Amino acid sequence: MTSQHDFSYKGTFGFDAAPEKLWSSLERVDLFETWWPWMRDVRLEGEVLSPGSVLTFRIVPPVPYRMSIEVEVTESDPGRLLLGRVTGDLRGWGRLDFSPAGRGTVVVTTWDVEVSNAAIRTVMRIARPLLLWAQQWAVESSLRGFRRYLVEERS
Repeated sequence: MTSQHDFSYKGTFGFDAAPEKLWSSLERVDLFETWWPWMRDVRLEGEVLSPGSVLTFRIVPPVPYRMSIEVEVTESDPGRLLLGRVTGDLRGWGRLDFSPAGRGTVVVTTWDVEVSNAAIRTVMRIARPLLLWAQQWAVESSLRGFRRYLVEERS
């Protein structure tokens, strides 16, 4: 049973780049903050996108809360699959599945997390619709930033 503190998501997105290109782009941790306006203070421990590596960052959405997150890569198959365990102010997992589609790629993004930060859990009792809106805003802004980067890379 899900609670009011859970955030589950599944989205399917097409990109005009091969899976290998998307993967190599995602290895550019140094560019994450330029693609994704909600991500700050990105740090990587270990080899990027490899099992055991940990990505630490803060989420800064356009609503009055901030979250600190760690994502540990638990499974990695370059150009095909990336699975991670999420800890910090959110707890759960996230997954990216890559499939070739013509000259491009379809990526299925899935996550299932629970808010573990007590203060944010309290806010969710009255502001869940606002937080769900912020989640959708983060997805849409992420897609815009990453797609813009892919276009700039081709030119």
